[in-house]
Amino acid sequence: MPEGLAQSDWLGIRAAYEAGRHAFQRVGDGWMGSNPGQRLDTRFDGRGFVASPKDGGWEWGLELRSYGFAGQERAVTGPPVVEAAGSRLSYQWDDMVREWWVNDACGLEHGFTLQARPPQDSATNAQSSTLSFRLAVRGGLSPRTTADAQTVEFLNA
Repeated sequence: MPEGLAQSDWLGIRAAYEAGRHAFQRVGDGWMGSNPGQRLDTRFDGRGFVASPKDGGWEWGLELRSYGFAGQERAVTGPPVVEAAGSRLSYQWDDMVREWWVNDACGLEHGFTLQARPPQDSATNAQSSTLSFRLAVRGGLSPRTTADAQTVEFLNA
């Protein structure tokens, strides 16, 4: 801590510095987020995202295609309404689903928020139907399912 600076002031300076390092930046017609601790850069193009290490070598990302219950999936068509505030970025795809990212020292967190339960055919057993999100994989890594079929690994072939 610099001499003459109160600890609370120094903590505020450090927090602002860290927040700035993880903030999303407008780049051309998209957005970019860097994660110095993980040495990753992530680009957002209004369809999805692609992450790559700072030293190159591979790219990997995801793109939401649809969501909903079996037989009533809602296709995601662009462009989304994009909101960026510091280390948070989101795509509001429609009145129902928001896709979001938080970039911080722990990494890049990705999720979806539903405003309400999507429509479901009354003929379908509501107890057995599963809400699904269909995602397309982006980049050049090859997927491989583990032997227990619980995990997908992406390999740089």
